[in-house]
Amino acid sequence: MHLLWVRRLESEFFAQGDRERELGLPVSFLMDRGKPGASETQGGFFDFVVLPLFGELVRAVPAAEPVLLAVKENHHYWMHPDARPECKTKHALQEGDATASEELEDAEGQPLMTKSRSSRLRQHACIIAPRS
Repeated sequence: MHLLWVRRLESEFFAQGDRERELGLPVSFLMDRGKPGASETQGGFFDFVVLPLFGELVRAVPAAEPVLLAVKENHHYWMHPDARPECKTKHALQEGDATASEELEDAEGQPLMTKSRSSRLRQHACIIAPRS
């Protein structure tokens, strides 16, 4: 679920950056397709926002500990790319093809994103099977 929302967020950010560029405006932070986007800054976001927030939540509501454990698992995913599960896309893409389209699916076969133009998203787009 976390990956789904990061992909959606980055897609929306890049669309905004594209529009800003079309209007001759400076492109906002994290919204320029040519620079690191939300998917590449998740580690820092977890370190400075997410982990402290959920740590305080568990301090106030100890029953929320399972949520913190899931957050820590997501953090580990972003901090250790070499330990990520194998990534698969529904349609194979040629590397560097910035205009190719693809449809990504979650473990249940539901579409996550269609016709992405971001090579960064394609590089990070994974379909992760549920844990057994």
